[in-house]
Amino acid sequence: MNPLFETIFLYYFIGINIVAFCLYGYDKWMAQINTWRVPESMLWIVALIGGSVGALAGMQFFRHKTQKISFQFVLMLIVTFQVSLAIVAGYLLGFL
Repeated sequence: MNPLFETIFLYYFIGINIVAFCLYGYDKWMAQINTWRVPESMLWIVALIGGSVGALAGMQFFRHKTQKISFQFVLMLIVTFQVSLAIVAGYLLGFL
């Protein structure tokens, strides 16, 4: 694989997960002061485009969205999709 691609992918992965983590903290803060919130769809989109690790970490660290089962269900579908995609890609690229 191209080293430049690997570097860009790594920085993207780290960056999007930091963004996801921070969004959960920001949304928790907004919930505590009872003002405008980050839409759930935005939290899911950030997880879907690669920030699921940061989303899960943010949920646990900030204890945010941990009681809302419907939200967690969609997030787990996203994580399951991503893990499945990674496994298939690993087989197709010869890593697994």
